[in-house]
Amino acid sequence: MTIKILLCIAQTLHVRLSSNSLKMTVEHTLCMFVLIPMLYLQGEGFENGETRLVGGESPNQGRLEVYYQGKWGTVSGGSTWDLSDCSVTCRQLGFGQPLGCFSDAERFGEGIGEVAWEYVKCVGNEGLLGECDYSACVYGCSDHRRDVGVFCATDFPDGESNGDVRIIQGDLPNEGRLEVFYGGSWGTVCNAEWGLRDTDVVCRMLGYDRGVLPPDFIEYGGGEGLIMLQSVECKGYEQTLNDCVHSRWLKHNCGHHQDIGIRCINSEDLYEGAIQLLHGNTTSEAEGRVEVYHNQTWGSICADNWDLADATVVCRQLGFSGALKAVTDGFFGDSGRPIGIAVDGFRCRGTEGQLWECVRYPLYYSNCTSLFEAAVVCDTVPVGIYRTGDVRILEDSNVFEVYYAGAWGTICPQDWDVEDGDVICQWLSQSYAWKVSEWFDPSNTTSDVIVTDVQCTGDEGSIVECNTGQWHINDCAVKSFATVSCTEPDTSRVRLVGGSVPNEGRLEVFYGVWGTVCEEGFDLFDAQVVCRELGYRGAFAIREGGYFGEGTDPVLFEGLECTGSERTLYSCLKGDWGVTGCSHARDVGVICVPDYEEKGSEAAVRLRDGKNGNNEGRVEIFHDGEWGTVCDDNWSTYMYSDDAVCKQLGYKTSREAVTNGYFGEGTGNIMLDDVSCSVYDNFLYNCDHDGWFQHDCTHDEDVGVVCYIADHYDSRLRNGADAFSGNVEIFEGGTWHVIAFANFTQSEAEVVCHQRGLVEIDSVYLEAASLVDEHVPYFNGMFSCTGNEEDLRDCVMTPVDLTDSTEGLQPAFIQCNVDEGLTGGQIAAIVIGVLVGAFLIAGVMIFLLTRKQRTSSSV
Repeated sequence: MTIKILLCIAQTLHVRLSSNSLKMTVEHTLCMFVLIPMLYLQGEGFENGETRLVGGESPNQGRLEVYYQGKWGTVSGGSTWDLSDCSVTCRQLGFGQPLGCFSDAERFGEGIGEVAWEYVKCVGNEGLLGECDYSACVYGCSDHRRDVGVFCATDFPDGESNGDVRIIQGDLPNEGRLEVFYGGSWGTVCNAEWGLRDTDVVCRMLGYDRGVLPPDFIEYGGGEGLIMLQSVECKGYEQTLNDCVHSRWLKHNCGHHQDIGIRCINSEDLYEGAIQLLHGNTTSEAEGRVEVYHNQTWGSICADNWDLADATVVCRQLGFSGALKAVTDGFFGDSGRPIGIAVDGFRCRGTEGQLWECVRYPLYYSNCTSLFEAAVVCDTVPVGIYRTGDVRILEDSNVFEVYYAGAWGTICPQDWDVEDGDVICQWLSQSYAWKVSEWFDPSNTTSDVIVTDVQCTGDEGSIVECNTGQWHINDCAVKSFATVSCTEPDTSRVRLVGGSVPNEGRLEVFYGVWGTVCEEGFDLFDAQVVCRELGYRGAFAIREGGYFGEGTDPVLFEGLECTGSERTLYSCLKGDWGVTGCSHARDVGVICVPDYEEKGSEAAVRLRDGKNGNNEGRVEIFHDGEWGTVCDDNWSTYMYSDDAVCKQLGYKTSREAVTNGYFGEGTGNIMLDDVSCSVYDNFLYNCDHDGWFQHDCTHDEDVGVVCYIADHYDSRLRNGADAFSGNVEIFEGGTWHVIAFANFTQSEAEVVCHQRGLVEIDSVYLEAASLVDEHVPYFNGMFSCTGNEEDLRDCVMTPVDLTDSTEGLQPAFIQCNVDEGLTGGQIAAIVIGVLVGAFLIAGVMIFLLTRKQRTSSSV
């Protein structure tokens, strides 16, 4: 029959193409309007393995027929046909469990035509009968005595209906992996061709207003069992998913790694800056990864700079009383996709009503260094009762308790120090800790330890902002509690007395009583810490021998060992309080750098008109009752002058010196010129210079500096012609070190250039330095870089002990070369040259043309 129809089509096409007449023979007309439609009806729209039930009293019962190789045929049963085969048949047809399973034609009669399959054997969990083992009928294909039949249930035990939907495995009820019910089972949906309109239909079925596609379809994991649908194409207005165009049920070519996940919302829940918590490995609604809604999509936040203030705003926006913790270590898992909303996060004060009100870094800015996404743990205690972080002092003791997540408890005293105590005292009474200790309790029954391993900087607003061990886990190794003794409110624990101005005087410290400090071992690093603790920028000088008068209270300690970077003088004490052999004749005094006021103390320095902070600006020095500038002559030649300025201001070092009035021209007198400082100079007035008011400069030569507190393995270039050349120095242990040329390669040199802010480097010149400062120690280590790193800290550092073997070594010297292209002046000169040349050429052409015309006319 099929061959005859195809011949008919061929003949019809021949007639239509070869004849100019519109008349056709009866045979051709029969072919066009009868036989060709028969070809369509014979097989169009069916695929191998399709099933149907015929000969029954209702659609859910009858003799089984399968479509195979272009035609329908019956299935031969016998001893191999069982309940598993009937279960798969009912599932494929969208019915419930089989109520009757018949292995011969006795119930529904014999079929006609051919027997398509025999020896069908299913496990029972298949979605389609064609997925089972079977044999195409070869012999006896017209014997219909064993034609199988099935009687399927039309309802399901739990009340589901075909096409029902659900979402599972999400952190919230409105999100998860999509599953659809069909034929008695739940199964997943393939993400092929899935779109937002499809999600909208599903979400409306679930009672939500609309859908949101998660950034990653499979973020809720792959399912198990059957895949129900593929290639769903909804218009968006359909009432159910089954109303949409889709592939046949259970027909797909997907794997579970393509299972679709969706997220549903109600209209009032979505607004720019809306937030939600994704809970990862917890079921609590009060904790999880933070996501923000922006530009009609959800995105996570980088954990860089994420702190308790940010977390507090998030938790309050979600209706909680506050935050217990800002999580930055990936505890709640990872979304498995690139961080996509504000990768460098937010900076909140903690008082904002919504996260979107906080200062936020550029969206989609790609400088996130963290491997994790920001998360929070919110406080579920109702507002108005105790809040996490509250502190109370136990009666008649210095033992305190902290409230955290519904319970009070003490702190383990291991590693308990004055910075930790400061946080407690600041919270209690805006005061400072003058003593931190522990109270031994052999019964250990007075209060339970609520947290261990507390490590504060002293600047936190609450103890819960400090780094700690896990709260409510008592793994304290001692049976004692942390204690703290605080100063009076708004009172410091150090003071200067006996001076003529507030920024100078005899140093006194508080330890239950006020007392003095012995000058023994006291140096400028100790003074720097004192002055910063008192709110000054740094120390100007120290005075010995009871310079500001002898004290009358006890000499409390000697033997300080500050590095200059400590936050409090108490952190530097190496001896015991009150143990000293000094008399008041050796009371030490300190002169601090005053605040930046129009009146200053002699030889004080300040920075003015900086562009990016107080650590940079035009250098000004106070002399003879007025402020004045410093000329940049020879400033770059003697590279320690900018260090002296920065050290005098309390910084550890300088980052760079800038000349030619970079920070603007000053006014008034130019105080100093030709300044030359050594590595030992910590004050500008100690350096060599031409004398006060002696100069040959104008204010367009005012020098400026940029200061910074160097970090571990920072680098700088010294004794070079500019900021991109010089001896390589590495900062470690509070001191700058040169690095040996023998331990430094071209790759490390390129990284140092990157640290200078140079991304594209034309070339790097590396050699042994010719100018060597013997007072700068060698760095006891060597780096191994590839050259692509942005910072030496990204390279591998191997210790190398050079303490006793520096003879013959030379520092490494580099020159970072950048192809800067043409300058603005060069470009302008080229443009002007081209224009002038064009005018000249045009003039010559006009002259020649005129001359030719005159010659022609004269002829």
